[in-house]
Amino acid sequence: YKASRNERLVEIIHNLREQTLRFRTMSMNQPGRLVKTWEEHRLLVEAIADRNPAQAREIARIHMEHSEQALLKGMNIDKQ
Repeated sequence: YKASRNERLVEIIHNLREQTLRFRTMSMNQPGRLVKTWEEHRLLVEAIADRNPAQAREIARIHMEHSEQALLKGMNIDKQ
């Protein structure tokens, strides 16, 4: 993206990275979330290594759901 020399694109990507870092930090500050994330990633890698796309897809879905819940909790927002 930097090679594009498109300053607007560089700015947009920079802003997205800042927001992602802020939200990731908020999520990872939840007690036990970092360990749970490592475990979810380990299971995902194992499913991929086992060439089991259905299992990998389900593990990824669960991981994203857990990540969303942790982020919302960090933001003091209850998902209803």
